[in-house]
Amino acid sequence: MSLENNKSCILLSHVHVYDNEAYKHDILNFSINYFRKHNPSSYIILTGHGLRPSNDLLTKYDHYEWCNTVDETEIGRGHPKDVSKGLDHAISKGFEYVLKCRADSILAIPGVENHCLSILNKESKNLLVSYGTCDTNFWLGDLVLFSELKLLRKVWNDSQWDYTTNGLENFGRGLDRELNCNQDPWLSFIRSEVSYRDPDSLKWVDLLGPHPHTPMKWGQLEPHTKLIIKNEFNIDNFIWGKDWRDTPSSYLNESTFYAN
Repeated sequence: MSLENNKSCILLSHVHVYDNEAYKHDILNFSINYFRKHNPSSYIILTGHGLRPSNDLLTKYDHYEWCNTVDETEIGRGHPKDVSKGLDHAISKGFEYVLKCRADSILAIPGVENHCLSILNKESKNLLVSYGTCDTNFWLGDLVLFSELKLLRKVWNDSQWDYTTNGLENFGRGLDRELNCNQDPWLSFIRSEVSYRDPDSLKWVDLLGPHPHTPMKWGQLEPHTKLIIKNEFNIDNFIWGKDWRDTPSSYLNESTFYAN
């Protein structure tokens, strides 16, 4: 099964731009150019907040939702309202699946939506997640995912969002509310309900770097954008999480997620 007749869309989100962070607009511009080149028939949505991008940039997206002031209640909590706006628009357009990715990242796989759908079909699942998924604590990777759209909208329930914790836990608890793990251990539950892939497998390239945000990482990548967009640049050192100081021991990877 492949995605035909525009049954899937791409939602680029989790971006905020303070007044002194105009360089993030350059990152957004490269990201949308990359997704357009390698997914030419995809419908692409942007949601974000803060310093407004130019109209030339915004009109590269098929639809955008942008608030011109930074909403700090969204930051570090999964951007529940921003993502919900994008999901609601996707549902209104009749899409059945959605690929959600950070707008300051790329997934360096041409036709990435079909790639993700093939994983779900092979494993008979409806939701694919990545980095940040944990073996305990109801944490489920919320930054890059591919899902049946109506399921994701039920799980991503911003009206029940707990702003005292992060997006990972809110996303995981939303899945538990919707599918009910019946007191099973969290790891057993997610193994039965979702697919998982490491950032390396999804070729998830981080264009921005970890908090606190600076232009340093983009400064390393920007001179190579002509090669990156042609997939002729070695992205290994720029995969999401590679330059983090450490990865929590509770974070799963493909080996531990699929271990017998």
